[in-house]
Amino acid sequence: MPVVEKRTKHPCISINPKISGGQPVISGTRIKVIDIAIKYELYGFEC
Repeated sequence: MPVVEKRTKHPCISINPKISGGQPVISGTRIKVIDIAIKYELYGFEC
């Protein structure tokens, strides 16, 4: 059965069940979006 990547509203974010348990990641990497969000909060950055 083929694995289908879910579409997201942002072209640089992808969701694939075989990568990081289906969590959103930066396309072409295994860097989870939540990891980036946590770093932003720890360093006091604002979006």
